Amino acid sequence: MIIYGTKGKNVHIEDGEFFCPRCNTEQEYRHFAVKNYFTLYFIPIFPIGSGSNYIECCGCSQTWSPDILHFDPVAAMEKAVENYRRLAVLFLLDLGHCTSTTLNELKQALDEIFDVDVDKSEIANDVTLAQSAAPDIKKFFKTETAEFDGDGKQLLVQILKRCLEAEGYIPDLEQQRIVELGKVIGLKAKQVRAILDA
Repeated sequence: MIIYGTKGKNVHIEDGEFFCPRCNTEQEYRHFAVKNYFTLYFIPIFPIGSGSNYIECCGCSQTWSPDILHFDPVAAMEKAVENYRRLAVLFLLDLGHCTSTTLNELKQALDEIFDVDVDKSEIANDVTLAQSAAPDIKKFFKTETAEFDGDGKQLLVQILKRCLEAEGYIPDLEQQRIVELGKVIGLKAKQVRAILDA
């Protein structure tokens, strides 16, 4: 009986350095290509095609698509600040709490969390855009947080809480609104309540 089949084999292509989003620092990497081989009695005989390529971080062993080599941490951070800023502004407008106090607290929160200096004019532009567009807040939150991980979603809830606390105690109705939006973006009510109670 002849036993034959195919088998993928990882072939090391190159090494280098890249910014690993998981380690959040520059790390060495190994670039691999998966080559498919025809096997006879489980022994690779000849290549029959190429599979995928991947990058492996030498620090955390996480694997990534080769596109990660073009990752720009500064641009990613700027985009994150913009997303959190716009989501918070929309939330404050929806609740009728888009005041100078809450907007100043939003700026301060973003400045501290991301170690940046958010321009107040950017927040003012977000207010104008949100007022003119008047998007469906639930749909907007779901779409804009689709790429957030669990920590990113919890951070958003913390920012919303902090903005409302700037005006004092957060009433139950507004806390319930945060819980509802938490569910929309994929958090459990228990997780959101824990943040609000902290």
